[in-house]
Amino acid sequence: IDAWYSEVYKYDFSSDGPSPNTKHFTQLCWRDTTQYGIGYAYDPDPRIAVVVMNFNPPGNIVGGYKANVLPPR
Repeated sequence: IDAWYSEVYKYDFSSDGPSPNTKHFTQLCWRDTTQYGIGYAYDPDPRIAVVVMNFNPPGNIVGGYKANVLPPR
């Protein structure tokens, strides 16, 4: 989650659309999202783990970025 949030440094808050490589960040911060679920699984190879997140309602909606992805305070 920290890696996803670190995309904040690449995000253009003056745009009403996604910046390149920032969709993890924008979904984490999407204001209208009120619920999320996290699942994870480990591979037999100890270097591999899979993390999945679901968001409700989902974010990253075209035309909704300015209202839902607010600059840090």
